[in-house]
Amino acid sequence: MSSVGSDVGTERQQKSFFLSYHSRLAAIPTRLTMDVADVDATVEGARAGAMLLPQLQDYLADRGGKGSRDTSR
Repeated sequence: MSSVGSDVGTERQQKSFFLSYHSRLAAIPTRLTMDVADVDATVEGARAGAMLLPQLQDYLADRGGKGSRDTSR
């Protein structure tokens, strides 16, 4: 089998796995509701917090991206 065929099989398996869990999780009733602005603030806060992680900063610096340990920005 070619590598393309195995990649397609893997993607298909991943999609099936995701959909089975998504359906199961979506069926769970919750009372959590958030305004769009609150969701945006939560995502931005998580991103900002993650960017302070030394491990992520090192990884990004090694990849040539933003995120050196200089946190004065």
